[in-house]
Amino acid sequence: MAHIPYGYKIANGRAVIISEEADRIRSLYNSFLQGLSIEAAGKKTGIPLSKSAVGKILMNPVYLGDNYYPQVVEESLYRNVQNEKKASLSYEEGQLANILDFIHSHELNGCFVPETDYCEEEIMLLLEQARVLEQGYVVSFKVGKTIEVYEDT
Repeated sequence: MAHIPYGYKIANGRAVIISEEADRIRSLYNSFLQGLSIEAAGKKTGIPLSKSAVGKILMNPVYLGDNYYPQVVEESLYRNVQNEKKASLSYEEGQLANILDFIHSHELNGCFVPETDYCEEEIMLLLEQARVLEQGYVVSFKVGKTIEVYEDT
């Protein structure tokens, strides 16, 4: 059986909105746009999920509605959140590029990135975009803690 996204339940073979959870999802989107981190927005709205799962709610287009799932968030709200996340990711990409330049110029075998608020999938996407994994680097990290980048020997 497939996973049912937060905010929905299946009744009589159809996805239906759980009103209280849908209100929390809309509040999450608005809180994020007001400048709260993913973790802070999740806590404020009372969504009882991990930071990574809350981040996925912000990225999941199912909340726009489709042939099976009813719409929970307006398209403009969803797009604004995606634009905000892209802006944040662009900054983080620049930070990773600077770190890679430092590693290459100093021939280091390790580097720690300060605390980050991005979920694991977002970090891996950034590293793939920066082509870190193709350059023979191995990455390990703890979300919300540090990211370690080191050359595969």
